[in-house]
Amino acid sequence: MRKLLKTLLAAVLVGAMLFALCMPSHAIKANECGTYLTKNPSYNKDGKFYMSFDIQAGRPPNTSAGYTSLVNAKLLNPSGQQILSWGQVEVSPGARKTINYATSYSGRPAGTYTIAVTVTSRGKEYNTGKTISWDFTWRYTINHGTSSSNSSNNNSTAVTPTINYHSKELVHYGGTYVNKITFSYSNAKGKRVNMAIYDSSGRKMNGYLGDQLFSSNGTYSFIWSGYNSNNGYRCVSDYYTIEYYLSGGNTKSVKLYLQVPGRG
Repeated sequence: MRKLLKTLLAAVLVGAMLFALCMPSHAIKANECGTYLTKNPSYNKDGKFYMSFDIQAGRPPNTSAGYTSLVNAKLLNPSGQQILSWGQVEVSPGARKTINYATSYSGRPAGTYTIAVTVTSRGKEYNTGKTISWDFTWRYTINHGTSSSNSSNNNSTAVTPTINYHSKELVHYGGTYVNKITFSYSNAKGKRVNMAIYDSSGRKMNGYLGDQLFSSNGTYSFIWSGYNSNNGYRCVSDYYTIEYYLSGGNTKSVKLYLQVPGRG
């Protein structure tokens, strides 16, 4: 029995030694691999919110070849669930690369989101030639649609594109009078304004797709001559429901009395 126990103990010790040879010897920090991440200022562009980072790639200690750094990023919602990931980026040892992660928060629930950037630093171990790797993760929060005033370097505020009804007026255009319906927008550069007109029975009279917006803030107008785009008939003066939204955003509506000259 004693001989059997000694044999089993020896086998366990050998197995543990082999396992140890295949694993990194101790936990290390990112700077010990020459790996650094620097957060650049965040910004809004073309209706999307950008998080920008500089990645400095290094190599793990006690390695002799096969160096590489792989960068992955994912976005977590306020509940901590992953809702988005970006493509993997490889950075060569000693190189520095700027990576921008962009997405639109339009239509997403308000709350605090988290972007997690993970850099995997790999290399081949001196003695065994086996590939070893270390993962380093940085997390930054994004306040979307909240009143948080936290200005920490680890926090950013995503500005959501917005649109609202502004005004309507009857104007002389092309030899006749038409309805000019105007909307105001903000943080919407690169978006398109969409509008549809429905009569009191819920039937669609006309639909419009606006041009791409070249400014972040301003107003945008549509002209309606009073005709039904489905059959070419001229509509009557009445209350109409105007649905409108920015591309990729939520639909809003407003009820307006639109006058069609000569039609009531």
